[in-house]
Amino acid sequence: DVYKRQDLSDAFEVKNATVVMADVEADNGIVHVIDNVILMG
Repeated sequence: DVYKRQDLSDAFEVKNATVVMADVEADNGIVHVIDNVILMG
């Protein structure tokens, strides 16, 4: 699930991680930097 914060930062969260830098172009695609590790399961 992806959540959008309703505060002044307009940040997006995925589980317990916040997207701190979005749409960083790389040689093989687009990278989104998050501030936490996301574990599946």
